[in-house]
Amino acid sequence: AAASEVVTSGSSQRTAAMGSEQVIPQHPGSNKEAVELYVGASVDVGSHHFRVVDQLGSGSYSTVWLVEILDRRPGEGNAGATTDEQRVALKDVLCKNHTALRQALYEVQLMLGLERKRLLDDTPPSKLRLPLCLTYEVHPNALGSAVRTAMTRLPGEQLDGWLRKAADAASQSDAVAASVGRAPPTWTFHLQRGCEMASLMVRQLGPTLDYLSTMAWHRDVNSHNIMVSSAARGMLSSSDTSMQASFWLCDLGLAVDSHTWISQN
Repeated sequence: AAASEVVTSGSSQRTAAMGSEQVIPQHPGSNKEAVELYVGASVDVGSHHFRVVDQLGSGSYSTVWLVEILDRRPGEGNAGATTDEQRVALKDVLCKNHTALRQALYEVQLMLGLERKRLLDDTPPSKLRLPLCLTYEVHPNALGSAVRTAMTRLPGEQLDGWLRKAADAASQSDAVAASVGRAPPTWTFHLQRGCEMASLMVRQLGPTLDYLSTMAWHRDVNSHNIMVSSAARGMLSSSDTSMQASFWLCDLGLAVDSHTWISQN
């Protein structure tokens, strides 16, 4: 009942470019308590059946799992489909109160609303460097409610983790160079590469944040919520040139409505 109330009261997304409110269809889920998720577990979300492959990450009140779609065989509807294309991310959010439930559902509504707006505007997918919502459900549990959202899995890895590995690789490379009497790269080389990557990141994610601002503000843009990959090979190696990097923005869990969050006063 609480989920239905939140769904009803929080279902309107304003689209400034369209000049009207768009009501996003909701999928409250079932009254059955959510099944426990673990590697190897099978779970139904919406009309899809998934198998949990691995845990991608976790926070205070949410866990993101790598899952495989079991109700669609490789190649079904797409002759070039691969196993990787059958794998998506499943975000499991624990909501202990009405406010948390409303926020979790807003994240779902926002993803659905952005994709709907993109299709209506005929905006290129490359301008919206965010995950797409595939389906979701709300289930009761012992502590409140669980909102489970299946979404496209973004390529690469979290930027903060990549930066730590890149720094370690640079230190090891400098040590090897020193051991054989070769001068390591100067600090200006590393600074230049960092500035090139930062510039590329802003150019790639700037249009996404600008497009998002017509509906919401992210409020949690940081290196943990930015994914980095190689545009050509998937994972970005520390030896790759900075211009090969491809950036994506994830986790809209703290996003707020840009039209209503701050009052006119």
